[in-house]
Amino acid sequence: MLDVVTILIERGHNVILLTSGKYEPSSEYPGLKQITLGSKSLTAKNNKRINVHKDVDYRAIGQFMELATATYNATYEKFKNVAKEDNIDLFICDALVNQACIDVANNLNKPVVGFTSFMQLMEPKPYKSDPMYGCNISLENESFFERFRCTLIQPLQIAYAYGPSIRKLNDIKGQMNINPVSEKEPKFSLSLVDTFFGFELPQS
Repeated sequence: MLDVVTILIERGHNVILLTSGKYEPSSEYPGLKQITLGSKSLTAKNNKRINVHKDVDYRAIGQFMELATATYNATYEKFKNVAKEDNIDLFICDALVNQACIDVANNLNKPVVGFTSFMQLMEPKPYKSDPMYGCNISLENESFFERFRCTLIQPLQIAYAYGPSIRKLNDIKGQMNINPVSEKEPKFSLSLVDTFFGFELPQS
């Protein structure tokens, strides 16, 4: 995404990066302003419970969600304050676990671009799955049981695993008078998917 940021800066846009830790300016990304969201100890990379070097499945994503939920209140306020102080007119948010960024954009009626590596997350299709869910990406040649498991059972397991974090996040949002997580898919003006096109199943 920093390469996209560089292009925007070259075209005269004022770009602000909100991320954890302290960003050290470099000649590779000149003109990029950073506002910290807090210590790097609050990131997944520095969380001892999350091993970022292992293959990520839906259980690991649940741990990311717990971390994002724990810091939601402070993160939301920082995004909101920056948006108002700097008159932000476009948000670019990680679609997976950056609910605060998405919520601020939607509540301020600003366009938001979501980016992710999981196309199935952005636009679920019944004829395909994702290795993150513990299933093959294509269900076309799978057995009836495997298709049944990936289409019905696995989504229920995932919903059960994510339920506590979603309920906790909704409680926090209720205290902040923010609309709860009620929709299956986040609201984006544009979705950017970082995936292997050509190997990915086509969908429309």
